[in-house]
Amino acid sequence: MLSLLLALGLAQAGSAVVADASGMRVEADAQGLVEGAYSSLAARRLVEAARQFESLADSGAGDEALYMAGLCWYEAGELRRAEAVLSSQKSPAALNLRGLVAMERGESAQALSLLKGAMAFKVDATSLRAELNLARWQLNEGQTLAARDSAQ
Repeated sequence: MLSLLLALGLAQAGSAVVADASGMRVEADAQGLVEGAYSSLAARRLVEAARQFESLADSGAGDEALYMAGLCWYEAGELRRAEAVLSSQKSPAALNLRGLVAMERGESAQALSLLKGAMAFKVDATSLRAELNLARWQLNEGQTLAARDSAQ
């Protein structure tokens, strides 16, 4: 679904301007860029995928591309890059991911705030992930009874 949203975001233009291997800005087929980014992600070439999604976002693919770039940076262990890319994101999925980034960076209060923000949207799958991540946060904070209650 997200791939379709990215493609639709770029479909109006038909092409996108991105940096090639030499760093030069060139026009490229938008659908091919989306497929390439997801291919890199599937192959666990996370830094490459993150850069591709950032290029897509710069070319007009919007928030979905930024979220995917942040997810790739997070999965690659590049927490500062993930935080920078996601900082303006307000969707439930982005708040959940930002909460995980904050948790891994040791920013406990920020993690709690972001995870509760994601849960407030009451979007089924995202809310459930945020609740599980809140339980993880509680375990990290030594709140085992609260974590047990959150998970139930």
